Amino acid sequence: MNLDIDDTGSDAFILVKNFSGTTINLSEVADAERMTIDGTGQDLTVSLKNFDNSATSAAATVFTGVGGLTISGKSYTTDSTGASAKHTNVIGTGVTASTATGYTLSTTGSTSAVTLNTSALNVAAATVTAAQSVSLSAGTYDTLTSGVITAGTEVQTLSLTVGQSGKMSVGANSGAGTTDINLSTSSLTATTVDVGVGGGLYDTTATVYATVAATSVGKLTATLGAASVTDLNIAGDIATGSTATMSAGSTWSSTALGGTGASSLTLSGTGDFDTAVTLSGTSFTFNASALDDSTGVQVAVTTKGSVTGTAYADSITGGTGNDTISGGAGADTLTGGAGADGITTGTGTAVDRLVVTGTSSVAASASDVTLGASTTLIDNLDTFTFANGVDTVTDFAAVDVFDVTTAGTTYSNLNGATAATALTANTHYYLLGTYTGGVFTVNSAAIATTANVATLVVPDATAGTLAAQTGIVILVGTLAGDLGTANFI
Repeated sequence: MNLDIDDTGSDAFILVKNFSGTTINLSEVADAERMTIDGTGQDLTVSLKNFDNSATSAAATVFTGVGGLTISGKSYTTDSTGASAKHTNVIGTGVTASTATGYTLSTTGSTSAVTLNTSALNVAAATVTAAQSVSLSAGTYDTLTSGVITAGTEVQTLSLTVGQSGKMSVGANSGAGTTDINLSTSSLTATTVDVGVGGGLYDTTATVYATVAATSVGKLTATLGAASVTDLNIAGDIATGSTATMSAGSTWSSTALGGTGASSLTLSGTGDFDTAVTLSGTSFTFNASALDDSTGVQVAVTTKGSVTGTAYADSITGGTGNDTISGGAGADTLTGGAGADGITTGTGTAVDRLVVTGTSSVAASASDVTLGASTTLIDNLDTFTFANGVDTVTDFAAVDVFDVTTAGTTYSNLNGATAATALTANTHYYLLGTYTGGVFTVNSAAIATTANVATLVVPDATAGTLAAQTGIVILVGTLAGDLGTANFI
């Protein structure tokens, strides 16, 4: 059905009742203030060609009795002479489609930058509470703008596709911190993000993040084309097997990923995973080892993370739980945070920075110090058993450093010290020995070939006995003699 609306009085109410067709073509000379289209349960496509009701429409366009709803903007037409005319397509007061089982916005695309259409489709806020799928697709060289989309609890799939040099603005000026695609408590099976070469996906501009919210977005598959820009936050669990593949010159900026449960994301390809991002939830597995990102990644875990960085200079901060952190080959800044963390700095000549405080570990919460031949002194064969775990660091080399409160102070051997003597606050201590099965055994004769050789380090000690310290770090495979005051900065 073709509807060419001419409301010269600007007070018309358009009602299409019991329409059973599958397509409505909308164009206009003058707008109606209100429009309701009622279907018979069928899927419906509404194609806009130079339809713009933003100036006079007084209420959202209402669709009732339809299944899947598709709103498509025709980007341009070419006449018999070959001349192209761009179309402006706008539903300015939004859409309400309470029965729609699917919600799709799309544009037809343009052929080249000559016909770049920044107004190919602009649909204000949409309420689609019964939707099982949400799909937005900006054609090549087109801009698709959507207001905030509010769905219900039934959404299974989300698809965001941007063609070559196309742009997608989701949220339409809703601003930072706003949920732009609100999928409520839906637990999706899959989310697809595909941004073509030179394309862009964001809220208002390439500096404001679009935010998707759901209980879970399911398995995320993101493909970010060369020179594309994606500003996207995800407030929901990200299922195991989720991937993001980047291409040369592409950028993904995000400040927040993850929900309240477990999440997982693997990055690969070549691109810039830009800005500092917080990884939320009970646990988050984040692997960027296959990503060629010359600026490194900046991630911080809220609770418990298994984080693998790039081959470049990464900044990785653990959460309150027991994290596993691997920095990679670059000059990384690694912060375990609270909990019993396992950290691997990576081999090579790059200087890794390990950030520690007097409460970076949980050692004192369930530690057991067993003294040997001497019942008062700390000496060989004494054992330290860490029932609740302790921070361990693998591959800590002589070039690596501890980032501490007080730099360059004495690095003192505790072998032979009185066990009951309080350590001096903000100074650094060590013991040489072995570490296995959660037990450190003092052994001043240990050498590089000694099985399970390790150094117990107390950086930034607190004013208490060794047994009371909560910042103990075990350097697995590192000799105490390889370090000195220069390693504390």
